[in-house]
Amino acid sequence: MAHSALPHSAALLAFGTVVVVAGLVGVMVVGNPSPTRTPATTGLATPSAATPSRYPAIPSPTASPTQFLTASPTQFLTAPPSAPSSALLTWPTVTPSAAVVPSKLDQSGRAFWTFQWSVTLEHPAEDRLRVGTLDGGEVARVAVHFPGMAPLDVSLQPMPAGPAGGRVLYVIDDGHQATLHVISAADGEDRALISIAAFIAGLAIDPSGTTAYYLVLDRSTSTPIGVEAISTDGGAPRPVMSSSDIGAGEATSPIVSPGEAGYLPSLAISMDGRWVVLTSCRPTGCDLVAAPADAGSLERWQSFDWGDEMVGVVGDLVFGSSDCDMSICDGFVIDLRSGQRWALGGDEGAFEPRQLITGPHGPLVLGEQEDVQTGKWQVEALDLTDRTRETIFAASFRPAWTAVGLMQAYYASAGADLPPGWFLIIRNANAAPALYPHFTAGRIGGDAEIPLPAMTFPQD
Repeated sequence: MAHSALPHSAALLAFGTVVVVAGLVGVMVVGNPSPTRTPATTGLATPSAATPSRYPAIPSPTASPTQFLTASPTQFLTAPPSAPSSALLTWPTVTPSAAVVPSKLDQSGRAFWTFQWSVTLEHPAEDRLRVGTLDGGEVARVAVHFPGMAPLDVSLQPMPAGPAGGRVLYVIDDGHQATLHVISAADGEDRALISIAAFIAGLAIDPSGTTAYYLVLDRSTSTPIGVEAISTDGGAPRPVMSSSDIGAGEATSPIVSPGEAGYLPSLAISMDGRWVVLTSCRPTGCDLVAAPADAGSLERWQSFDWGDEMVGVVGDLVFGSSDCDMSICDGFVIDLRSGQRWALGGDEGAFEPRQLITGPHGPLVLGEQEDVQTGKWQVEALDLTDRTRETIFAASFRPAWTAVGLMQAYYASAGADLPPGWFLIIRNANAAPALYPHFTAGRIGGDAEIPLPAMTFPQD
């Protein structure tokens, strides 16, 4: 996504939109915060009665002190117009794989992290990272001093990565050295993995939590140097992508002259740990570079575009969100083997992805819709094994007082180790201050949100 170069005080709004905006009293922001997009206020889709549900029905619940009130999907209105798309829905499906979706959420030992952006105008900025378990609470809190990045002294804090294998990655930068850390959510053990004079701009961790991946930029020019991997148990790093693989000499710097647009490179790893994927842009276009995690031939495709954001990688397919001037923007699918790109929803109607989770039959991409006039919100799942779509969760909120939305993969301010079929929700449940949102978990076909109080920052 294109961004303008901003000072730290303004950058926290552009790069931490979900954290800051989602908790504002009277404001509901879900999705890519593009200034050209118009709010969806025409209602929400009604599930089709002709197709039997693949998931348990969502009953009309009653409120309890420990559960947020949910709403029946049949209460929703007509779907808003879909974004125009001439592409056929021909992207390849993913091989089915069975997974058990627990009916209740056992929070024992499940790792989480939350990140709180600084709202002070003081320099250097100090952001805060909390790590712990859902049942045991916080085990570590880190003050992340981030003084900015030359040449324009703009703070681009790489967001933490994980949890995976009970571990979370984060970076501390003093303006001269960047140090990559891994922290255990079980006991708070914090290990420095590597310190370098260059700038670390992006993080990813493999699903097992044993390997950390990081994107390195030149500190003086902010152009890409390469991607490296290092064991989370320590050791020497190994190269994954070089500057020539990325096209660093042509790549658009994420920090450019004031008033001009820059691009924040994005790093991701596939759900099975086989691919490491990097996106970057240049004046002539954008690239997607994919490298096998265990070494092998790289793939480089010009299938990415300004305004695109990666949501996740499944098998050989990249799923992401696109920018547009509609209330709902269709996502995209890119095949890493061929570089071919398709619309995610296509002729079946626009589908704007937010999260990628494991479902009972295989991976699911989740999208959402909300109606700010009636205070209704729903989650739709697109099954990547057969391209079927279904509403799997519905909830309510009080317009002008509360807000609810899926935690977005590409603007994540928090992460949690949830079992198959469960997804992370960010909520302003009681008009809390912007930096103190509530977090809950939902289940496909579930009838209530499960509060995750350990993830909320204490107001101290």
